[in-house]
Amino acid sequence: MRISFIKCQFSTGLFLAFLVALFASTGNASPQRPSAEKTERCNSQGIDILLAIKGDAEISGYGATHFKVNDVPFLASEVNSNERLCQIETKGIKVVHLSAPGFNQKIPFINVDKMYFDDDAAFVEISFPPTGKNADVFLRKKAGVWKVTRKGMWES
Repeated sequence: MRISFIKCQFSTGLFLAFLVALFASTGNASPQRPSAEKTERCNSQGIDILLAIKGDAEISGYGATHFKVNDVPFLASEVNSNERLCQIETKGIKVVHLSAPGFNQKIPFINVDKMYFDDDAAFVEISFPPTGKNADVFLRKKAGVWKVTRKGMWES
């Protein structure tokens, strides 16, 4: 009977330790969670998608006034939070948000109006303010490389 009591006491102690650990981790996780979600939402795969769009001859010709500017920024403030683009400058792509220090809306920039993607397909809507030019771009990822598969370009 004493052995059963010890097992019961140990199990109760283990259970209490588990509850304490659970409450402690829940309490600590709550303040850290927003930054963890922010990291997850900042998706670098979007950079490769923008590179494919920038590298498409027809799109870069259509938006030539913007693409001819070195380091033309892609403004990505309105992008769906699940596909949020990292504010970064890499591989010839510069992604900024409206809150970026030094961002000037008077110089040419490409607005990323919408962006949705998964592991092998993407849709991006871009515009070239103030020209009124817009483009819907569909991309597929094959052998690890994003390629523009279909595009629609129009002026509003």
